[in-house]
Amino acid sequence: MKPIFYCLFLTFLCFQVQSQQAYRFELGGHWNDTNLASQTTQFSNDRQTWTDLMGWTHPTSGKEFVIMGSIDSIYFFDISNPISIKKCDVRSGLNRVINRDFEVFDHYVYCVSDNGPPGALQIFDLQYLPDSVHLVKTDSAISSNTHSIFIDSTSKRLYLNATKPFGNIPKFGMQIISLNDPENPVLIGSLTDSTKICNIVHEAYFRNDTAYCSCEYKGLQIFDVRDPKHSVHIGGISPPYPFNGYNHTGWLNDEGSMIVFTDELPYGLPIKLYDISNKKSPDYKTNFNSHAGATPHNVIWLGNKLWTSAYEDGMVLWDMTNPLNPVIQGFYDTYPQNPDGVYQGLTGCWGVYPFFASGYIAASDMRNGLFILKYNQKVGLSQNGRSILAARAYPNPTSTVVNVSIFSNQKETATLQIMNLNGQTLLQKQIDLLGGENDIKLEEVSGIQNGMYFMSIITESGLTKQLPIVKY
Repeated sequence: MKPIFYCLFLTFLCFQVQSQQAYRFELGGHWNDTNLASQTTQFSNDRQTWTDLMGWTHPTSGKEFVIMGSIDSIYFFDISNPISIKKCDVRSGLNRVINRDFEVFDHYVYCVSDNGPPGALQIFDLQYLPDSVHLVKTDSAISSNTHSIFIDSTSKRLYLNATKPFGNIPKFGMQIISLNDPENPVLIGSLTDSTKICNIVHEAYFRNDTAYCSCEYKGLQIFDVRDPKHSVHIGGISPPYPFNGYNHTGWLNDEGSMIVFTDELPYGLPIKLYDISNKKSPDYKTNFNSHAGATPHNVIWLGNKLWTSAYEDGMVLWDMTNPLNPVIQGFYDTYPQNPDGVYQGLTGCWGVYPFFASGYIAASDMRNGLFILKYNQKVGLSQNGRSILAARAYPNPTSTVVNVSIFSNQKETATLQIMNLNGQTLLQKQIDLLGGENDIKLEEVSGIQNGMYFMSIITESGLTKQLPIVKY
């Protein structure tokens, strides 16, 4: 089925509806410097200046700061007054590094880089901000090239993913570092996978000494890492699974019973949700996306909210009150450069940081820099005078009924059709859309034969939305 899914999503790229500047989010502040070095990325026609970001709050002053990477340097911003973002310090680094990652432990930030020249693990002391940051250590023996990191503050461990110490080839899948002495990290183990089911960990999420590893084309695998020298494979989600691709990153809900994850390919592969109450045999529940052509990048699940950086769709907030029916609660498009409804690759919003006590949200955009956002339920969809139509169908695949959630910013009539792959219309009905969420139940699909279908929604104002539907 995978080749069919890929072809369908590539086909859908030309049918997407108009994007929108914002919904329920307002801009608190913005910082960018168009004179900084940039370069064209592998999966986009646009140029990249910025990478990921991380936040930190000073324990004494309460001031909030953002650490954000450019392809040449690491920037430290005071965002306590978002209207007037202050650049506190810049630490020049390697040239043309298109991937940087950061994690904070206590008052230290740990910085790594990948997809560029060799660059050591760097540790900076943040406690002197907003005046400056102090370089504590540069360690190439632990890492000279690392894709991503994660710090479990409970176990005081730093995990380096897709990493190699200076001179070592090939990369380690994961290295496990003790932070008992934060200024002098010590290597205490690495991922040991006798099954070879996960050679390289692209990114990983940790809780209770359990690693949820995004293992590129080998899916999402779960390991017990209580003993850092002898990790144990518990279970996982291996291809083929619905809309599988390059497994990128995942995050647990608060209860630890469910996980969401993304597959990073420029085909608009949606976010997947699995029940992992039984870690040995995770159970697929649903998938969802802001648009069929958009590529979700990073996800952070907090309470009943899921924060996503969705590349060309910007920052998207999902209401997860009912995890089996996620609903878009708000969004801010940090990348308006893509034409309405056209998705051109992996560019736009890279990362989101939603942990500030002030309620401000920090988002990094690969071209457009740093955005400080604030949720405001009164900010409507027509902020920049354009219309929007968004929709999702669930459960999908289905054996009986399909529920369709349609989001419109205006009241109008629409036509809903289900067609087979030959373009024949099997079901057609008129629907009256209200401004906001519209929930429709299609019981008629129970009479349709098993297979793959298109669902098309066409409004009287000319907006079109198409979705794949699988009947089994």
